[in-house]
Amino acid sequence: MTKEEILVRQIIGPCRNEIAGFICAVREMGRLLFEEGRALGEILVTRDIYPAAARMTQKNIHTATRQIERVGNLCWDSLDRNQKLKSAGRRT
Repeated sequence: MTKEEILVRQIIGPCRNEIAGFICAVREMGRLLFEEGRALGEILVTRDIYPAAARMTQKNIHTATRQIERVGNLCWDSLDRNQKLKSAGRRT
């Protein structure tokens, strides 16, 4: 299990959702930010993240997009108020 998968599973707990696409999206975002040195504002999710995750999981772009969005929403809904504020860059 990768560190990205461990983190997501810590947030949402055990689930039956397909999280592979979301994990690939997280990895791609990290690669673009840290390996390529791109600024966060330069990265477009629909252009840069979703297509790469679809290729990595060998899924249709629309299928990968829906899975990524579902798991992202599940992660967000699993956070408490303070965790949401912290992830949004606000002080708790």
